[in-house]
Amino acid sequence: VLSPVMLLGVGYEFVYLDGFLGNPYRKTQTLAGAPTMERPPDSRVRHNLEAQLSWFIPQSQSTLQVYGRAYFDSWSISAYSPELRWYQQLNEAWVARLRYRFYTQSKANFALPRGQTRYAIEYVGPTTDDPKLSEFVSHQVGARIELKLIALRDSVLDFASRATLDINFDYQWCTSRFGNNVIATAGGRLPF
Repeated sequence: VLSPVMLLGVGYEFVYLDGFLGNPYRKTQTLAGAPTMERPPDSRVRHNLEAQLSWFIPQSQSTLQVYGRAYFDSWSISAYSPELRWYQQLNEAWVARLRYRFYTQSKANFALPRGQTRYAIEYVGPTTDDPKLSEFVSHQVGARIELKLIALRDSVLDFASRATLDINFDYQWCTSRFGNNVIATAGGRLPF
């Protein structure tokens, strides 16, 4: 806690994965043309670093959050992702959020370079056709609205008065094979 209105969080995560780490249904191609099963390495070491700075602005009932995340692994993938979020309390029941997230990632050392679709005939190392292991960049913008069900206080439904409903919409521009996409969700939370 940096001040009554400012919070800083930092974190580190280490992950060791061992065993088959691919997709048994994903095929890769060689220049000879015969599809073969994807063969990524059998182990992976990941390092994640993250930080978050939150600043509550009492005069406007707003919160500004800045996130940063860095990722490195033994497959030579490195990724960086800064994110900016703005929360606005509209009244006692409604909260709105706007966000922007940038993401950039290098490719796995055994993934094919952009534009290449087949491994050389003589290649015998690990293989993949997973777009998530390729080099790509994305930009994501989003909006969310949340309703706290405080209107149910002191009614027969008082047990749900701490519940919230939310609708979220994000659009992502992405250079991976997945391309651009929309992420939309609707949900709720009922604490007990």
